[in-house]
Amino acid sequence: MKMKTIKIILIITGFTLLSISCTKFLEEEGYNIDYSYYETLDGVNSLVVACYQQTRWAANAENQYALEDMGTDLYMLGGDGPYRDAFGQYLTNSLSPNNGVTRSFWENNYKGISICNLAVEYVSKNAEMTSEVKNARLGEALFLRAYYYYELVIQFGDVVLSNKFAFYPKLDYVRVPQKQVWSQIITDLRQAWIFFPGLMALEK
Repeated sequence: MKMKTIKIILIITGFTLLSISCTKFLEEEGYNIDYSYYETLDGVNSLVVACYQQTRWAANAENQYALEDMGTDLYMLGGDGPYRDAFGQYLTNSLSPNNGVTRSFWENNYKGISICNLAVEYVSKNAEMTSEVKNARLGEALFLRAYYYYELVIQFGDVVLSNKFAFYPKLDYVRVPQKQVWSQIITDLRQAWIFFPGLMALEK
């Protein structure tokens, strides 16, 4: 009798679980991000301001110091510091893609490039800005994009080059020769100079 009761409970439980199967749970729902704010004057100005955000990473903790000074004649190996072994001695088990500062540097700069790409797109088609303001905003975005690529190419050589904002997930990125990246940097700087004469010092 007890065994029969257990079987009945198991059968009822099974049917209950089947009736509330996870079909809905497994169905993916797409959530479209609304970019309409960037079509307004305030929105597009805020977007250009956001292009500067990723420049803060370099000055945080030992980040830029570790990437540019450690391992050179500017740096003498000290007795402590979280990046000392990886960047001061270049130990193979410490300096890898899994190293926090290396991974964060890559992610940070591509985030900055992505925002700059979005800014270039929305500034270019904004109808509320005066031509003078539009040129200045384009100059800022292009200059910052060139800066982020410059930082990447001097650290990694061949890197991914993408000058269009990805509105949908993209998984087929490939590295391009660093010569191509340098060419893009020069192009962006020249355009930035044309759009924003305040950057004339770059030509000297």
